[in-house]
Amino acid sequence: MRRRGERLSKAALAVCTVLLWAALFYIVKSSVRLSTVGQLSDEALGQRSVKLAVTDREYAESVLSIPAAGRLPQAEGEIALDEFTMDSLGISRKLGAPVTLRWTDQTGQVHTSEFTLCGWWASPTNFTEACAW
Repeated sequence: MRRRGERLSKAALAVCTVLLWAALFYIVKSSVRLSTVGQLSDEALGQRSVKLAVTDREYAESVLSIPAAGRLPQAEGEIALDEFTMDSLGISRKLGAPVTLRWTDQTGQVHTSEFTLCGWWASPTNFTEACAW
């Protein structure tokens, strides 16, 4: 055991540094659960910001965006939205319904993509931000 004022050897310091970086990497990796693809860019949304993103169930629950009808996407081309966004864009509340969305990626390029509705959840109309999974 070290006495107060004694220094760690270079080898011990190196081991501590490696362990600290490994712990930090694990914490960051386990806490990042949202990958933003872009943002919906339809004028019907007005000032509301809707991120197009990929996430896991835990994160969706933490931001109150877990489908009450249907489920989170499990396959490519599926999407889950909040009811306010669906109503703003005229999307019917029917599982399996086709959904066409205009969105802008992180480089500013605009896309139009086809999805299949797999779920939705209620959202307060006073939220200025939302996510589409």
